[in-house]
Amino acid sequence: KGGTATALAKNLNAYSGQIEYVDAGHSGKAVRLGNYGLQLNTKNIGTDYTVSFWMKNEEQLVGNQVLALLGYHAPENWIALSGNRVGSVVKFWGNGGAFSTHTTLSTLTLPAMEWHQITITGTDGVVSLYRDGVLVSETTSNNPLSGENADVYLGVNYWDALFVGLVDEVRVYDLAMTQEEVQEQALSEFQAAFAAQAEQALDAADLLAAGQHAD
Repeated sequence: KGGTATALAKNLNAYSGQIEYVDAGHSGKAVRLGNYGLQLNTKNIGTDYTVSFWMKNEEQLVGNQVLALLGYHAPENWIALSGNRVGSVVKFWGNGGAFSTHTTLSTLTLPAMEWHQITITGTDGVVSLYRDGVLVSETTSNNPLSGENADVYLGVNYWDALFVGLVDEVRVYDLAMTQEEVQEQALSEFQAAFAAQAEQALDAADLLAAGQHAD
C-alpha cells in the first residue's frame, strides 16, 4: 500500500534537506533518520493492516522519542512505539478511541546498534506487536489506521524527539498477517536470534540454580 514517502521534520513540519542513505542496511541500503522522519502516505487503510520494518537505533533512546506512529494527532487517535525512558526500553502505547488517556500496552527492548524487525498487525479492535517474529503483545486497539487522516509515520510525530538511526525493508499491507506469516518474513534469521536468546537465558538459569537465591 501507499506511494512515495514524505520526509518531515519535527512537529511534522516540511523538510527541505537531503535524504541520507547508507550501504550498511539490513539488506542493501537503508535510510538514516535523525533530522527528519517519514510519512508513508498510506492513509485510511482500515481496520485490517500490517506494518513491518527493520530498524537500528544508533543512540540511547529518551522518553517518548518516537520510533513509529500509526494514526493521527488531531483529534488524537494513535498507537505508537516510543522510548520509555533513557536506555533501550521501548513502550507500545496509544491514545484516543478505546483509550481515554495515554495507555501503555506493553514494553520491549531495542538495544542500540542492533537490527530488529518490528511488525504491527491489526484487526477490528485488536492490535498485535512482534519483535523479530516473536509475539510481544496482543491487546485492545483503537483502530488507528481507520480514518480519513490516519497514516503511518516512522521516526517522527507531532510532539516528540525524532528517532536517530536506520530503517530498512518497510512494508505496509491492508490485511492482518497471521503469526506464521509474520515469522516467515525472515524465519531462519528469527530462529537464530531466538536460539541465541534462549541459550543466554538458560546460562543465566544455570548460574542462579547454583546460588543460595535460586528462588
